[in-house]
Amino acid sequence: MEIESNFRVNTMNIRLDRFAVNMLIVALCFVAGYLYFGSGQKDANGQRKSRAEYMVDLNRLNAGLSGSPNDVELLLERAKTYGHLKMYQEDIQDCNKVLSMNSTSAQAYAERANAYLKLGVTDKAQFDIERAVNFSPRNGIFLSRQASVYNAIGDFQKAVDYSTSSIEISSKYWEPYLNRGYAYDQLGNKEKAFEDYSMSIKLNPYEVAPFYYRGIIYGERDLWKEAKSDLEAAFKLDSNSWPIRSRLRAVYQRLGIDPNKLDREGVK
Repeated sequence: MEIESNFRVNTMNIRLDRFAVNMLIVALCFVAGYLYFGSGQKDANGQRKSRAEYMVDLNRLNAGLSGSPNDVELLLERAKTYGHLKMYQEDIQDCNKVLSMNSTSAQAYAERANAYLKLGVTDKAQFDIERAVNFSPRNGIFLSRQASVYNAIGDFQKAVDYSTSSIEISSKYWEPYLNRGYAYDQLGNKEKAFEDYSMSIKLNPYEVAPFYYRGIIYGERDLWKEAKSDLEAAFKLDSNSWPIRSRLRAVYQRLGIDPNKLDREGVK
């Protein structure tokens, strides 16, 4: 996600080291989307799909919809595929079409909420996810997405509450642990945040964000080798992320490793 933020820091009254500045940037970026990295679709083996694989899916869905343009299941699947391709306006358009045919489709509201959240339109995201939860109150994924919205608007206690409700329904689903961990993190409860990030990683070791945020906590504890391990895991999953690269370079410096090694060799 990208966000442009303007903020002024009075250096006469407030002293922020580089670590704290990075944390502030992370928090600001979170408001516009989902935990920096979002959630990627996985294949049967739990691996992330590539953009090329998403395009194959999109072509297949377009072919199917050319013969059945009002097929709700195909429209919803294409909307999700558009979301993974970061084509959020197209995602929203497909959800709109589904809702024009079925105004009580909880899945369409939830998917459109996710697209609005990625675009930083939090008021519409909140409206849509509330509709989804109203239509399907026992859906753990929808409750977790509602927690994502509350995290984005800064209501971290509600994010904790909805994540907990999601976990009570879907205890093996990784996302609510990540959402709750982030909320605890922002509330200053680092121990619970660490526990939830760890559980999220245990349930889904292919997601970037929990490695990234747990790596930050390790750094705050001066556990630099552990921070390096987590941030390298995040880097392997998303080598194009500037926040991960920047944080990992800083950890390398702490450990006496040439940070330029990351640019030359990457992470093995």
